[in-house]
Parts: sequence; structure tokens; C-alpha cells
Amino acid sequence: MAHSANHSLTSARSASPLLTVARPALAALLLAAPAVAFAQPGRSGDSRLEDTEIVIEKSRTNELPPASRNFEQLRIPPPPPVKKEIKYDFFDFKVPGRPLPVTPRPAPLRQETTAPVPGLYVEAGYGNYGTPYGRLGAHTKPSSSFRAGLDARHQSSNTGPIDGKNSGGANSAVTAEVELFAKSAAAIGARAGFDRNSTYFYGYDRSLSEKKKDSTDFIQQIHTRINAEVFLRTTDVKRPFQAEVVAGVRTWQNRFDEKETDIYGRLNLGFALDETNRITVKTDVSSIAYESYLKQTRTFGQGTFAYEHDGSRVDAQLGATVGYTSDTLNQAKQINVYPAVRLSAEIIEDRLVVFGGAGGGLERTSLYNLTRENPWVAGSRAESLVELPNDAKVQTLGLPVADVNRLLSVYGGLSGSPARAVRVLGRVAYNRFRNLYFYNPRVSDSTRYELTYAVHPDGSPAGKDEEDQIVTNLNIHGEITVDVGQKVQIALKADADTWTADSLRQPYHRPAFQGTLTSTFAIGDKLRIAPEAYIIGSTYALGSAGSFDANGERKLRETDTVVDINLRADYQITPQFRIFALGQNLTGQKYQRFLNYPVRGLTAIAGLGYQF
Repeated sequence: MAHSANHSLTSARSASPLLTVARPALAALLLAAPAVAFAQPGRSGDSRLEDTEIVIEKSRTNELPPASRNFEQLRIPPPPPVKKEIKYDFFDFKVPGRPLPVTPRPAPLRQETTAPVPGLYVEAGYGNYGTPYGRLGAHTKPSSSFRAGLDARHQSSNTGPIDGKNSGGANSAVTAEVELFAKSAAAIGARAGFDRNSTYFYGYDRSLSEKKKDSTDFIQQIHTRINAEVFLRTTDVKRPFQAEVVAGVRTWQNRFDEKETDIYGRLNLGFALDETNRITVKTDVSSIAYESYLKQTRTFGQGTFAYEHDGSRVDAQLGATVGYTSDTLNQAKQINVYPAVRLSAEIIEDRLVVFGGAGGGLERTSLYNLTRENPWVAGSRAESLVELPNDAKVQTLGLPVADVNRLLSVYGGLSGSPARAVRVLGRVAYNRFRNLYFYNPRVSDSTRYELTYAVHPDGSPAGKDEEDQIVTNLNIHGEITVDVGQKVQIALKADADTWTADSLRQPYHRPAFQGTLTSTFAIGDKLRIAPEAYIIGSTYALGSAGSFDANGERKLRETDTVVDINLRADYQITPQFRIFALGQNLTGQKYQRFLNYPVRGLTAIAGLGYQF
């Protein structure tokens, strides 16, 4: 290219004598402004000089992208102003994440809880022990104005772990919910549910109660629960005022003329002072009417008033809880005041949070919930020691129930994320209770469970010495969770407990250790497996009236250490159709979570599901 340019300049000089005269001036001009010289067309009419120089300039221009594209790639918009949304927490105070009662694993298979599936969904299966299973779900698609849903389940087993039909069982449940969203950032809705659980008092002594083996109807127990409530709540969390109002009723009854009706309500309010400070009011009221041979009405009311601060690195709450219960069992204290204080600080941003606090409160106790934990809780019956005609009226005595009084909870711990997709939590809590219940078989009928409380050693309520009623608990809790998108989800939780109750020989049916491992693994796009394991330490309970130790007291009997391993697998054949298999208690251990009541061994069920 340089050679072509020199040749062009030589040709131009030989063609015009004027260029020879002006040679020194032209050279100076070319050195001073090359871009101007190259931009001028040749006077001789030779287009090669112009074409060659245009190519050179084009090459220089293409060294950078077009200006408009360069601007779009490098433009950095200014950061938007940060405005922290106010978050309102309407949960009642409890040591986070762990209710004290251990939910038992009764004979029916435990079903995993899944998010509502829009549209119509059906699932059906069958397993050993003569176990049919069915589920129906109908839910509306996501909408900004309306949502509704219906879920129905049924599962039954014709036989059980011992004595065939005498240890069978069934459970049927239906729940429905509807909610309307208004443009004024509020929602109104209602929910209702029905639950019928059938079981048998199969924990009888087989050497002394042979007649019960041939009397399935005589030992059957049925729990029927109905609940309904309406609610109104605000939905825009950015507004300074937040509210939730709930009013409802729960009813429970069993086969032996025991009934309970609970009318309750909740009112929760939040008032934002500014972006980081607010005042909260949380109230809960309830009135329970219990009927059996005895009739009892128990009222309950509790409110928490607190100032809350949500800072960039420090969150705090300062307040108090006032609770009232009409219970008089074991000289229950009716009016109580508790602290409501907590503090958390982010020590390492997005990595480590340290927290602590102190609180307390009354915890409503009802047969509606107690019979979910232990389905063999029931009042004693007048005919338990004598044989009555088949048409005789069964007379059921009352079951004493009192609200749990958590006098004080002091806790502290840390939570953090040491690695991506991994979270850990550690907490230590010290608790003091009055009227904390424990489960024990009845003296007169070991198939039925009653509630045992810490009372004075002579059997009467602790009169002047209230310490005889107080139960203390030291709990160490730990969690590790791993969540890698939708591929791997693992959660490991463990609790170690130390119980102190001077007037009790043991903390009956409250274990010293509990551990759970739940997980879900996605293999490809169609297969998901969900292994899980439960470990519950052994506990103690009092034996039947015919079993005494050397001191003339009912013998202490130790329950089994529970090791329960379960597995669920789902295979998605098409987007609508899938098959599944469930296995519970894969070790086949017929352990006794509750004394005298072994659970089923290896239980398996398989079926299919279809989404319309």
C-alpha cells in the first residue's frame, strides 16, 4: 500500500510543473496536516489515491464499535434509593421453631405437605395392612383478586401391628379456604375443616383382658373435629398501619360423650412510627366449654404490647405480655405478666447473626390439640372395672385440663450462612413452667391416657410451696439446612433436653433427645426421592395398677428408642401423570412411642396421581 501511494505521488509530480516549484511548501503542508491532505481528492483525476486513502481511514474508524452500542453497554444507572419495607410478625411468642410436645407417629402413613396445585388434582394408592389412600385437591390459579381451594384426604388400615382389626385405624379430613382481595389493600376470607380419626384402645394387657380381643366395638375410639373461622387482614406491607382480625370456633368430641367447644378470636395491630420503628399489639382470647360427666368452662385472654426496631444491622423488641386464665387446677395463677424482649445483631453481613431474648406466656391447652398428639387420651369410664350389658349407657368421668404457664423463657444463640446454600442455627434456652402436662396410662385402665402434672409429693396440689409445681427445662437446639435450588434440599434438626420436676419420678413421655433428617433429591427431570429419618430417645411411664415395685409404687417402665426411616419416590411420567411409592418405618421396628402402644412395622404404599 505504501508503494502504491509513492507511485501515485510520482505520477502527479511528472504531470504538473507547478508541483515541482511548490514542492517544499507541499511537503511542509503534508507533514503538518496529513488528515487534510489525504482527505483532498487528487487533482490529476487519478482515483487510486482517493480510494487508497479512504481504505486507511476506514480501518482506523472500525477499531471502535459504533457509539450508540458502546453507550448502551457501558451505561451504569445510578443505584435506586434504598427503602426498607416494614415487616410485621403476628406469631405468638414461643421459643422459635420447636413446640415442646413431641408429635407422635401413629399408625397411618405420614404424608408430606405440598404446596397447593392449581386446578384439579387426584391421587390414589394402596398398601399393606389393607391400606387404601386417596387425596383430592382443587385450587384456583394465582389471581390478584381471588383465591380458593379444597383438599380432601382419606387413609385407613384394616389391620394393625397386633390383634388384627383391634389395632386398625382410619383418618378422613376435608379443608376448604376462600379469600377475596380488595383494591384497598385488604383481604377478607374464611376457612373451614372437618377431621375424623378412628383408632382402638389396643394397648390392653393381653394376659388379663382376653375378652377385649373379641370386642372391637368395645375398644374403638373416634375423634371428630370441626373448625371454622373468618378473617380480615391488610395486604400492603408498605402502609404504616397493619391489622389482622380472626374469629372462629373449634369443636371436638369422642365416642364416649366427651365434648369440647372453643370459641376464639385474635386481633393483631401494627403501627409504623417511621421506616424502622413500630408499635405492635397482639391479642388472643378463647372460651372453652367442656362436657362429660362433669361440665367446665375455661376462659383465656392474652395480649403482648411491644416497641420494635428493625435496623440495618440490629433488630430489637421491648415489651410485655399480660395473660389471664380461669383455670384453678393445681392452684393455677390466673393473672400473669411476662417480659417480651429480644435483640439480634448482624455481626458479619449476610453471614452471622447473634440473638437473645426473654419472654413467656400462657399456652392454650385443649382436647382438640391434645388428642392429635396422643389419640388415646380420654376420661376414665365408670364401667372400666365391671362388665356392663351391651345396651348400658357408658359413663365417662371428666379429664382435668389446664393451660400451660410458661413462667419464663431465656434464650440465646446464633444463625448464619457459612457457605452458599447452607444455613445453620444454634440456640440454648432455659424454661420454667407451671401446669406443664405429661402423659401417663391410667391406674384403673392402662389403655387410656391421662394428664399428669407436677404436684406436691403427697398427691395434693402444692399449697404454700409453689416450687413443687414448677418444671424446668434446658434445651439445646441445632439446625443445618442445605438448599441447592430444586435439586437438593436437606434439613437436619436436633434437640437435647434436660427436665427437672422434683415431684415427678421421671419426665413422663418427654424424651431427652430428638433428631430429624428430611431431604429431597431431584434425579433428572422426572424422578424425585425424599428420604427422612427420625430418632427419639427413650422415655418413661408408669405401669398398670397391677405392677408395683419394692416400695409399693407403680413400676416405672421405659419406652423404646425410636429409629424411624422413611422414603418417598415420585416419577413424573407426563406433565399431568405420575406414580409414587411410600415406605415408612423401613427398619420394621414396632417401637412404642407411647407405652403399651406399638406402631406398625414396615409399611408400604404405592399409587398414582393425575393433574387435570
